[in-house]
Amino acid sequence: MIDNDRLKHIFEVAKLMKEKAEIVGLDKEEMFTLGMLHDIGYEFGENNDHNFVGFQILDKQNYKYAKEVLYHGKPNSEYQSLALDLLKFADMH
Repeated sequence: MIDNDRLKHIFEVAKLMKEKAEIVGLDKEEMFTLGMLHDIGYEFGENNDHNFVGFQILDKQNYKYAKEVLYHGKPNSEYQSLALDLLKFADMH
């Protein structure tokens, strides 16, 4: 379940991603949306599997950044993208 603290975190991540998107050459609205969706798995799963649950939900919808959701909490993942780098940055700030 997404509580008020998690919801505040999600909004802050989305805002920061939108602010920094153009600096790294990404679309502001797409990055805001990714920030809003990155923790969706908390609503349907547990803390330790929220990345995977979120990925499954978004992948079924053919969401462009589903892999970023899957890997955003994994510092040494094989998958890399500029959007993932931005998400990891925003998620930790």
